[in-house]
Amino acid sequence: MNTLMSKWSCGAFLACLVVGLSACGGEPGQAPAAETNAETAIAAAAEEAESVASTETTSVPSDAAAVDQEIVSIYQRSCISCHLSGAAGAPKSHDAAAWAPKLAKGMDALVASINNGLNAMPPKGMCFDCTDEQYAALIDYMAGPKPD
Repeated sequence: MNTLMSKWSCGAFLACLVVGLSACGGEPGQAPAAETNAETAIAAAAEEAESVASTETTSVPSDAAAVDQEIVSIYQRSCISCHLSGAAGAPKSHDAAAWAPKLAKGMDALVASINNGLNAMPPKGMCFDCTDEQYAALIDYMAGPKPD
């Protein structure tokens, strides 16, 4: 059921994003090039995330203390669609080099970026009921090495 909800959430978000982007400027019926590129990138990321999520949804490292199951579950339903592929400039999950400049800003600044939205990421990311502590744990998870 979680996988179904995750796919539905991702699809609903992407549909809203595409509709929202198509309403931004340009001639009726013709999306500006930047929006077309964003739509293409988002669609590709969602497709990739869906295929990976279907194979990785139950993988949890044997050391449960290292990665909390709840955080993995939130990541899979809320973060994977952009952070797995780096869609729209999102730092890729488990890519230390991509996360290093972000982490240098400090955890408080990163959590504020999630709450307020940043670039293509909407306010609250895709986890509208997450706490600041969960956001910090998600950042640690995505910035850390890929679990086995």
